Amino acid sequence: MTANQNASMKSLQTLIRQPLVGQGARVTQPEPTAMDMAIVDSVFSKLRVLFPVSAPRPEDEATHKAEWLKTLAAQGIASREQVQAGLNRARREQGDRQFWPTPRQFALWCQPTACDLGLPKLEAAFKEATRHYHHPDKHTWSHDVVRLAVRETGSWMFATGLEKDVLMTFERNYTVLCRRFSRGELTDVELPKALPETVTRPTEAAKAKSIIANLRTNLGLKGQMMATKPLTQRERLMRIITGKRFWTLFEIQQESFNRFGVHDSETALSARFRDMPMNQRVKRIRSGTHHTFEYRLEG
Repeated sequence: MTANQNASMKSLQTLIRQPLVGQGARVTQPEPTAMDMAIVDSVFSKLRVLFPVSAPRPEDEATHKAEWLKTLAAQGIASREQVQAGLNRARREQGDRQFWPTPRQFALWCQPTACDLGLPKLEAAFKEATRHYHHPDKHTWSHDVVRLAVRETGSWMFATGLEKDVLMTFERNYTVLCRRFSRGELTDVELPKALPETVTRPTEAAKAKSIIANLRTNLGLKGQMMATKPLTQRERLMRIITGKRFWTLFEIQQESFNRFGVHDSETALSARFRDMPMNQRVKRIRSGTHHTFEYRLEG
């Protein structure tokens, strides 16, 4: 070990043993081993090549390494193999990113992904969840972790929430369950509920009309609201599926409710589709499924 490395280790050990901020009593952190130090030194040297922008300055490196050691320990990163997995993932997935990662971000890279555990990717798991959340007991799930993530997210959230809110909640639950699965922990337990900071939900048609009427009264607007003839089921279907995108019957149901505040049955939607002009109808089996049809109308 060189004199500079020895001085760096002493500096790190001094910083690591400092009490945690905000605590009255002095808390002594476990002293890192020489291997811990060597691993962090190696990580820093490699990350400087991968992410050169905003890397710590040499004079601040001891402080940064101390925080990295604490964070990696807190996140359960304790082996050279985990750290190597993090470096490999950084090389493989981060593309053109050049900015230095935070220690927590690197710790997340060290965690096994769903694919590493033989589980479906988040995108595939979420697609499966949106198709089968309404009959979870009848569906044969690709993995029990997906089923549990659906249960923790809740059918009400899937049925009434906006897609971005549902995805955020489902992703959190799926990630937590994947980590528990990787540690061999029992996964069939209830998780603390993850709800978005704000839950957005379409306003029901009748309530929306009432709000508009009250606004007109409060603003002193004269005249009556123009009577708007409700769209027929056929008209609603045409507005949704005309274009380049393909829709399953279930997705059309959700979109009809979100856009028009109306619940259309899959049987009725299928019948209305057959009423459309033959030269505009396009129907096919959705990729990756055996019997799920998707539909669109050519404009």
